[in-house]
Amino acid sequence: QVSEGLFLVSEASSYADLGPIDAANVKGAIRAMIADLGGYPLPVESFACVFPLLKFAIENPAVGSELQDAALKAISQHTTAGEKWPRASIVGVLVGVMVHNARVRKAAADVVIKHAACMEPRDVAELLDGCLTAEAAV
Repeated sequence: QVSEGLFLVSEASSYADLGPIDAANVKGAIRAMIADLGGYPLPVESFACVFPLLKFAIENPAVGSELQDAALKAISQHTTAGEKWPRASIVGVLVGVMVHNARVRKAAADVVIKHAACMEPRDVAELLDGCLTAEAAV
């Protein structure tokens, strides 16, 4: 179920792009993946594989506040210092979420602070490069 959800989110830019069956499958994949975590962090490589599903959940309020909160909690479980989490990607996504979603702003900010405190200079450079090269919306 998780692999199908990963495929579907790789093909859709937003929740609105999904048909009803695909939307239900993505929600089911998010629920299954979070349930499989059981409150414990994944290895770095595994987290990097499922991060797109968590990212999709927190960037798309239409998945529902329960799933958004659960996805954000799952991301917050992956902040251990000394690990090679994709910190620049996580911080970049969460900053975008904080701008567009006031409901999760505080929780997302807490996770951003945890990750930012552990970022290495190359991670900061990657994050800044992504922010500075982003095209302005007109």
